[in-house]
Amino acid sequence: MSKSKFTNLALLNFIVRKLSAIKLDNEETILVMVQHVLETTGSLVESFLSLGFKADNIFITGKLYSNCRDTEQKFRELGITYIEGETRFKPGTFSESFGNSIKDRLWGSVADKLKEKAGKQKIIILDDGGYGVKYAPKEILKNHCIVGVEQTTSGLSAPDQDHNIDLPVIQVAASACKKLLEPHLIAKSILTITQRKIPQLGLSRQQKIGIIGFGDLGVGLYKYLIDSNYDVCVFDIESRKLQGMVPASKQADAAISLVRESDVVFGCTGCDISSEEWTTDLAGTKILISCSSSDIEFRTLLKRCSKYLTRMPDSPLDNLMIRVSPRLNFRFMRGGFPINFDGSAYCSIPAHEIQLTRALLLIGVIQANFLLDKATSKKLGKATDEILSYKNYYTLNAEWQHMIAQEWLTIPSIAEYYDNATKSKFNSIDSVAYHSGSNPSDRTLFYDFTASNFKTNEAYS
Repeated sequence: MSKSKFTNLALLNFIVRKLSAIKLDNEETILVMVQHVLETTGSLVESFLSLGFKADNIFITGKLYSNCRDTEQKFRELGITYIEGETRFKPGTFSESFGNSIKDRLWGSVADKLKEKAGKQKIIILDDGGYGVKYAPKEILKNHCIVGVEQTTSGLSAPDQDHNIDLPVIQVAASACKKLLEPHLIAKSILTITQRKIPQLGLSRQQKIGIIGFGDLGVGLYKYLIDSNYDVCVFDIESRKLQGMVPASKQADAAISLVRESDVVFGCTGCDISSEEWTTDLAGTKILISCSSSDIEFRTLLKRCSKYLTRMPDSPLDNLMIRVSPRLNFRFMRGGFPINFDGSAYCSIPAHEIQLTRALLLIGVIQANFLLDKATSKKLGKATDEILSYKNYYTLNAEWQHMIAQEWLTIPSIAEYYDNATKSKFNSIDSVAYHSGSNPSDRTLFYDFTASNFKTNEAYS
């Protein structure tokens, strides 16, 4: 492969070295990716290429609110098919628009590629939010061997399309590394970017600030705003989280109560916190800021308010000022999409931190490819249908998670983020398996894709 176009990530290089002595049958595998198109997504793709995946078998679509244009262009230069999603849609309808784009454009391009190939093909869907699996065409699902790799919890529970054909899915989202090691890094990075952008919002100390959601991100944002002398109140559906941290006088008893008393609201929940009653029970100008994903935090309200638009915004990412009535205005910063994305190569999370997530996706795709090899092996015969004809959630291989965690936690600047209790969960493979939701004694889950296949290999010596 030619000189790298993307950031060199040590953790990805570590995995590629470990796999270098193992024969991987990737050349004909089609890889369909629904991802945030950032610089480090390019680093992940280059790892796929170095492991034998062919550029013209890779199809990628990104999310409008997080795409980096420079990365898109680099993908095209590599010979990868990059599909741009819809850029015109009504507020609050991103999910539907994005899904339709995936169904028509992304899978349409894959279908054209399949026409060039004879017989049943191996397809891996590297998914974010369940879109790739949900909108896969029925004919492709019926006629080819497909495994999904899902990185989000919401994607694991995404409803199936009307084709009712279930797929095996490797649960990166449920892995111990993803659940226990990643969240703090993401919250920290989003908080850092949000803090940097707050002065640009023109907030004043006279305004009342509300935070809905008191997880890692909400807690960090609260501490920052309090230390900066803002007047802050908080709501979380689990009120116990606030005890000992937020004065009782600054705790709201419901989301709408908080919005009623606030001039500015930060949504930090990862779910839709709005409701139609916000349009009838509130007054004043409310500035709404998402620190979450997609347009989810205020989706119901965005849809409700779209009827008050006199014209469509020039871009879905424009700030929206919507006049609901003479007494109520909503201002959706960045169109209701996350404030921490801005189209730059490293928006959201620094490369040296997000490389953990990229590494987990890399081993998820490799695991999927081994599973497909088993399903398409002539030796298995009828077992092919047994493996791939029903939905089966596979735990991300615990042996590989353990290997990555051990490497990750040796980095001093990273290790200091975690307490000893968290680190101890990665002391053994059984513990990793347990915290990934699988039975520690069950080593048959991945058929014979287990550490025993690799630990005896010279790649581990």
